[in-house]
Amino acid sequence: MEFQRRVSSEKRATVISLRNMLLALATSVFYTIYGFSVDFLGLSKARLLFALVFLIVGAVFKALSLGPLREYLTFGEG
Repeated sequence: MEFQRRVSSEKRATVISLRNMLLALATSVFYTIYGFSVDFLGLSKARLLFALVFLIVGAVFKALSLGPLREYLTFGEG
């Protein structure tokens, strides 16, 4: 709500368009890497690999949120 009051509709549309463009680029990079890994490893091994990678990334962020980066990784609090 605060975002809508402080930012004009033209700038808000630009910010949302930029966000959507960056999300599309990130998605395309992800699916490119995923596609090559499926070609190289096969579907089941590629899924397992990506699941383990995302599990490790999530565990690292959780560990960092409990440790030295706690104040920077809290979302919507404080």
